[in-house]
Amino acid sequence: MQLRKSASVSWLIATIGAILQNPYSRTRLPKPFFIYADDDPDAVFLVDAALRKLNAEHEMVHCLDGEQLISCLTQHWQRGEKPTFVLLDVRMPRVDGFEALRLIRGNALHDRLSVVMFTSSVLEADVERAASLGATDYVVKPVSFDELTQKLSELLRRFDAL
Repeated sequence: MQLRKSASVSWLIATIGAILQNPYSRTRLPKPFFIYADDDPDAVFLVDAALRKLNAEHEMVHCLDGEQLISCLTQHWQRGEKPTFVLLDVRMPRVDGFEALRLIRGNALHDRLSVVMFTSSVLEADVERAASLGATDYVVKPVSFDELTQKLSELLRRFDAL
């Protein structure tokens, strides 16, 4: 009987340890966050660096494509966590930004979420399509790091105020 009790205690200690190591298994108020969907690792690195330079309270959650974004949004909503906004590239594999935006706007849980198309595309057709699908804004990716940092700062201030 003593051996059995010891094994149960060991299991309980191991389980509690695993729970404490997983930040999403704890009941907590998460830091504000936004989701950035882009398949370009250089762009993701630069946005992350700009966020660190701003010393922002926000965290960035990265998704590689629109399919991953929709899954990520669903998981966060199930935990009661709502992103401040979404930055969404247009050209991505599997599910592109336009299709992801259409899916977001078609879901009653996400239809009021601020979605900013954040892309290198300057095509007027892309701007018009994003607007027709319900994008909150359309931002052409800045060329310089300083411009990127400024634009990210503006977006963080803008959506924190909502």
